[in-house]
Amino acid sequence: PWLRNHPPRIEWLNGQFAPAGVAIESPLVQTLRRAWLRVNSTAPRIEAVTYGADMRHFLVTGEIPCIMFGAGDVRLAHAPNESVSLEDLMSAIAVTAVFIAEWCGLA
Repeated sequence: PWLRNHPPRIEWLNGQFAPAGVAIESPLVQTLRRAWLRVNSTAPRIEAVTYGADMRHFLVTGEIPCIMFGAGDVRLAHAPNESVSLEDLMSAIAVTAVFIAEWCGLA
């Protein structure tokens, strides 16, 4: 009877996620930027994004610095024809390898 007189109300908030951010001057961002420039002839895109990602768990909950980087166009993520070009994939692999080498003091 109580629920009949007090029906629940559901409000969809469009998948809101906890925010997370890293300063552009951070060692992680600058090391990845240098790695990108060693592999590619274009300037890296360094930008904030408005979609949810697991980065927030590392930064907010674990207090572990992190950044997001990957191959392809995020607008194709989870789309029916989701794909990544081999060129983008190979570039991301090379950038990641250079980043790891520099981050670990091997480059």
